[in-house]
Amino acid sequence: MLIKNYKIIKALLFVITLLTMQPSYANITDGFLAYSKGDYATALKELEPLAAQGEALAQFGMGLMYKNGRGVPQNDQQAADWYRKAAEQGIPPAQNNLALMYASGEGIAQDYQQAADWFHKAADKNIAQAQYSLGMLYINGEGVTQDYKQADEWLKKADKQGYAAAQSE
Repeated sequence: MLIKNYKIIKALLFVITLLTMQPSYANITDGFLAYSKGDYATALKELEPLAAQGEALAQFGMGLMYKNGRGVPQNDQQAADWYRKAAEQGIPPAQNNLALMYASGEGIAQDYQQAADWFHKAADKNIAQAQYSLGMLYINGEGVTQDYKQADEWLKKADKQGYAAAQSE
């Protein structure tokens, strides 16, 4: 009986330790729900502290807020900074959004090679917009060596996901 209780206590301590080490995903969910409902003050209140602590999804949320000027003054430089933090932690939509900013030169210096690198990371994780954008970079030879075969492969992947722009290419 003592051994059984010891195992239960040990398991509970492990779970408690994990919960205290992990950011509050409820807060992230609350933040994104508030954002989707247009309650940007609540979104900022929920996401900003977690983003500052290094939580990748919250950092992506902060990038969205700054890019769109929702709850904060619109600031492409801040958006790019937050997207980069989340992208470096492997968040595919952040990788795509950072690549878009590199391609357009919004908030950061235009750099097609950086755009291609970030689009590739997101495209490998099935982000259709990134697949399309990477295909277009291959068509135009921007940031990559012009390669119509590679372009066709990426555009077909985006098309298979129903990405409208890829369907017209």
